[in-house]
Amino acid sequence: MVGQNPFTVTEWDWFTLQLRLHAMERSAKLFVVRYGFPEHDDQNHQTHFPEAYVQCHLWCQTTEDLIRKKAKRGTHLEFYLSWVRSELERLREILRRLPALSKELDLHRNVVFTVLHNDGMTSLAVCHFYDEKVHWEIPVDQVPE
Repeated sequence: MVGQNPFTVTEWDWFTLQLRLHAMERSAKLFVVRYGFPEHDDQNHQTHFPEAYVQCHLWCQTTEDLIRKKAKRGTHLEFYLSWVRSELERLREILRRLPALSKELDLHRNVVFTVLHNDGMTSLAVCHFYDEKVHWEIPVDQVPE
């Protein structure tokens, strides 16, 4: 029968596939999750977080509303932290089934979460969550302290 030959998949391949499927299932019209897996020899790789093997991009209409209202950073963080925690829990669930990768991948050092803002032309980073810290990208005049 066609397609009955065994096919070997690494834990990393399975992990990335699971995250892409999760993102497709989770995304909706007003909330979008996307995962990327930059190669470290790729010239487009994000240099701010060189140890990040996984990039999670989050966009939600809530971000646009908060920026339009010039909400303070603390208000933004109330939403963003819950999104990041939710994604971290999903990553942990997937890793529980991958014995070798779960020992190698540090979710705080190897994953960066980026909240995006759509300025009408492109997506811009509002902030990044990396190594248990928030790294703001958007100017203070758009998101005051």
